[in-house]
Amino acid sequence: MNFNIKNYINSLPDDTEIIDVQNRDITYIPDLSRFKNLKTLMCSFNLLTYLPKLTEKLEYLDCSYNQINALPALNKSLKYLDCFENQLTHLPILNKDLITLICSNNFLKTLPELNENLELLDCSGNQLFNLPFLNKNLEILNCSGNDLIKLPYLNDNLKNLNCSFNKLYSFPFINKNLTEMICYDNPLDEIIDNRDYNKNIITEIKILNNFIFMFYCLKFKKQFRDWLWIKIREPKIKDKYKPDYLNNLDENTNLEDYLNNW
Repeated sequence: MNFNIKNYINSLPDDTEIIDVQNRDITYIPDLSRFKNLKTLMCSFNLLTYLPKLTEKLEYLDCSYNQINALPALNKSLKYLDCFENQLTHLPILNKDLITLICSNNFLKTLPELNENLELLDCSGNQLFNLPFLNKNLEILNCSGNDLIKLPYLNDNLKNLNCSFNKLYSFPFINKNLTEMICYDNPLDEIIDNRDYNKNIITEIKILNNFIFMFYCLKFKKQFRDWLWIKIREPKIKDKYKPDYLNNLDENTNLEDYLNNW
C-alpha cells in the first residue's frame, strides 16, 4: 500500500512534537512550518533528495539513508543530526547547540567550522583531505575512510579516536585523556614525528591497533549481528507486513492481487 505523505502530515495536529516517517518510500516532505512544537523528525530509509525548512524548536533530525544532496540551514535548537549515507557534498554552518553530528558515507571534501558544544563527530567514509580545528568539548571523533594525510591538534577532552583507512604520514601529540585510539591501515611506518616517537614505537602502535581492530570485531560479532536484526531489519519487516493492512479489505477487493502487492 502506498503511503501518502501529504495526507499523513495534514492529519497531524498543530502541537505535534514527533514526526516519524521512516522507511515509507517517500520522495519529499511537505512544509512543516505549522508544527511550532516539533522537536523530533525521523525520515531515514526513504528516497528524499531535499528537506523542508527546519522548524524553530527541532532538536533531533535523522535523515540517514536517503539521496539528499544539500541540507537546509540548521535551526538554532538542533542538538542531534544524522545524515549518514546520502549524497551531500557540503554541510551548512553548524548551529552552536549541536552536540552530535553524523555525516558519514557522503561526498564531503571539507567540513564547516565545528561549533563549541559538539561532543561527537562521525565524518567517516567521505573524501576529506583535512579536518577543521577540533573544538574543546569534542570527545569522540571518527574520521576513518577518508584521504587525510595529517590530523589537527587533538583537543584535551578527546577520549575516542578512529582515524583508520586514511593516508596519515604524521600524527599529532596524543593527549593524556585519550582512552581509545584506532589507526588501522595507515602508512604509519613512514611517520616522521618531531616530538617523542621513534620508528620502533610507531611500528608497535600499528601492530597494537591491528590487534585491537581484530579483537573487537570478534568480541562483538554477535552483538553486531543482533543489532542489525533488532534495530534495522526486524522493524522494517514488521512495519511492511503488519496485519493492520488487512483492515482495508472490502468485498470488492481481489485478495490475490492485494496480497501480491502487500
